[in-house]
This record gives sequence, structure tokens and C-alpha cells, in this order.
Amino acid sequence: MPKKTKVSSEVLELAMEAAQKAKTADDLRMAQAILIPGLLDVPDRVVGQMLGRSRGTVVQLRKKFGASKRSQVRNWGGRRYGYLTIEQERDFLSRFFKQAAQGGIVVVSEIHQAFEALVRHKVAQTTIYRMLDRHNWRTIIPRPRHQESDTKAQEAFKKLPKTVAKCTRALRPIGVRLRFMFQDEGRFGRISTPRRCWAPRGIRPTVPNQIVREYTYAFVAVSPDDGEMDSLILPWVNEQAMSMFLLEVSNRHPNEFILMIMDGAGWHRAKALSVPENMALIFLPPYSPELNPVEHIWEHIREKGFHNKAFSSIDAVEDQLMESLRALENDPASVASMTGFPWIVSMNLNAG
Repeated sequence: MPKKTKVSSEVLELAMEAAQKAKTADDLRMAQAILIPGLLDVPDRVVGQMLGRSRGTVVQLRKKFGASKRSQVRNWGGRRYGYLTIEQERDFLSRFFKQAAQGGIVVVSEIHQAFEALVRHKVAQTTIYRMLDRHNWRTIIPRPRHQESDTKAQEAFKKLPKTVAKCTRALRPIGVRLRFMFQDEGRFGRISTPRRCWAPRGIRPTVPNQIVREYTYAFVAVSPDDGEMDSLILPWVNEQAMSMFLLEVSNRHPNEFILMIMDGAGWHRAKALSVPENMALIFLPPYSPELNPVEHIWEHIREKGFHNKAFSSIDAVEDQLMESLRALENDPASVASMTGFPWIVSMNLNAG
């Protein structure tokens, strides 16, 4: 006996409204593909005969109508049949959580094989992809972590804002504002590496590629709390260059006390380093670049300003770098968005 299509009253009302407002024959047929089985209780083969279309076309018309009206109907679509219930699927996927957290699920074949063994039935790989989508799994590039990094030390460091807040309260009575900044250096040069880009099918872009070992360095400090950013371009990285940059930041914030967070590079800890009076240095745990939000600034600049470009001189590199840095300094909202890690901005450091 042919299977009949069940149509809810809510969907019928939408189909009736669509039939009344139909401006083309296709719009009317889409509505009729819902109305006829809903009102007459006939199978799709009969609906197709009435519309002068095949049964497959009737099914496609109904899907097309559903896609256009799905946001107006509760619980439209979803699975009609399944090997496992949603709860059983969740339990099945839980066995892969640890491996997924370690970046071990690169392809779905392992999940696919385990699923077939569980249901004792061959299933299409698309079934696995749909299941993963239902449970909010997605492919994502893992965060890199140095194998010698100390996770406990990193978590302890994330409690720093609470300590900083105490410093804020101590400085407020004497009218000094505390500024909490992260600092890092980025190297930019004339070595160009092709990066992924969008292009129409049939077109393979050609971009310049060169290996010229000339470099310049950008020094950047950011305040994730308000998006304030200070930068300086220098031809080298050492304690003299670092001292120049710290003095520059100090001069830009003469009425504030600055806590500068940075990694443990040699020129950051050098005895010859000159630290301004209105500044104190705090060092990140070893091998923990993921704690420094300035890394996102470098990613942004390389993606927006240096992608698929070759520079004729180091001066051209510095010109592009200067333009990128200036644009970010003038856009504190974007800087705050890129650098405002939740553990950093979880509290307003200068609130009462």
C-alpha cells in the first residue's frame, strides 16, 4: 500500500496562504504539493497525476516549500527514521570525546566503523556526517600548544586579573589609573608564501612568490579592556629596542600606571633593559603564546595586509606594516574584539 504524507494543520495553513498569494505556476504547484495530500489523504503518486508531474517531482516541490517556510513552523523536518535515538547517539559519541579533545579525529572513518558495528548494519557516510552535525560537531583547526607548556601554570596565570583589580583599588585613592597591557614583537619580511584564497571554479590564481631574507620588526602593546594599542617599527629586537618601545608606551600614557604582560624572551629580561617608572613587567608562563592576545594582531595583519603579496624592498614592507598598524590603532573596537579573551575582560579592572 503506498505511503501517505502526513501534513500538520500549521503547515496546511501556510500552504493555503501560499496558494492564495502564488504569482507563478511553480509557486502554486509547491503549495498544491502540500495541500492535496493534506486535504485528500492521497499518496504522492496520485498527487503527481493530479499535478501532471512525477512522484519524485512532488517530493522535491514539498521539500522546496519546506525550505522556504521552515522558520515559520515549529519542529519542521528533522529525522523521520534513525538507527539510534538522539540520547543513544549522544552516548555513542561520548566515547570519542577524549580523542577529539586531543585532535585525534581527523576523518570520520573511525566513527563510521564503530557506528556500523553498533547498529550491525551498513550505513552511508553521509549518515555519520548528519549525526555529527546534529550534535554540534565540526571540523576546526586545533589550538597549537607547546609540548613543554605547563597547563596548571597557565590556569593559575589566568587568575591574574583578580590580583590586578586589587592594585587598581590601591591606586585609585591617589588618582592613578591602572592600564593592563599585553606586549609582543612580530617579524615581517620579504619572504612570501601563497595563502588560500577564493576564486571562481576554473580559475587558478597566480601570485608572486619570493624568498628574500630581509626583515623588520613590529613592537605592539594592547589593552584588551578598551582596545587601546601602541606600536613601533624597529629594524631589530634587543634590549635597546625594547627599552625604546617601553619608553614610547610610557610617554603615551603619562598619567597611568602600566602593568605590561610579555613572554620571557631574553631581551625582555635583560639587565640592561630600561623600564619606565610608571610601568611594571609581568611575564607569561614559559611556552604559552596562546595566553598572549597580541598573537591575534599578527594573524590579522598577515591575513589582511600581507596575503599573496611580494615586496620590492624592505621599505615597502615597512610601509605596508605601518599602514596596517595605524589602521588598528585607529580602530579600538576591532582590537578589543580580537584581544578580549574572556579570562582577561571578565572584570572591569578600573571599576569600583
